[in-house]
Amino acid sequence: MFFGTRWFFKFLFFLSAMSPAYLLFSLQIYVYKGIGQITLCGLVLPWIAILIIGLSLLSVFIIKKILYKTKKREENVLNINLKVIQIKQTNGDIVSFFVGIILPAVFFIEESLTVSICVFVTIQILIFILVSKSSTIFPNVIMILLGLNVYSLSNGKYLISNLSVNDITNRDIDCIRLGDESNLLAYLSKEA
Repeated sequence: MFFGTRWFFKFLFFLSAMSPAYLLFSLQIYVYKGIGQITLCGLVLPWIAILIIGLSLLSVFIIKKILYKTKKREENVLNINLKVIQIKQTNGDIVSFFVGIILPAVFFIEESLTVSICVFVTIQILIFILVSKSSTIFPNVIMILLGLNVYSLSNGKYLISNLSVNDITNRDIDCIRLGDESNLLAYLSKEA
């Protein structure tokens, strides 16, 4: 996942991509154990789930700021001809989404909250290690909702852009490489 990028960027991407798993797991804790609820205006709300949504949105906003800051520096510019280099995949693989997000969230042991949390955290750490050492990327639902797409290119690189496939195909684009030897590129239109 994004070889050559900083650990912090990978971690933020992973956290935001895995936020649906965290949300599902926190809702299981809320439903089965009654933990993490708050009453506002007569409504009982799962505050842990609301916190997770807020933190995942914050992580994507930080990712966007990193991308725009890198773009403004105009260092490590790489010209990509998308007439020759094809977009192989958009926003990750659905199989990795189910394996990485849905599967860990359903491992909930009702009898022991401590064991459930330990198993969930261990699975998350293992998934992060495996994904960070592989070329697999997760679909990042939060990034997609906030207008960022991750494209897998035929030259083995990844492109993060706030433009659609139709807007960038069959064009020459100047991308910014995120890291000196990174396989992650950014191509952004005006700041959103």
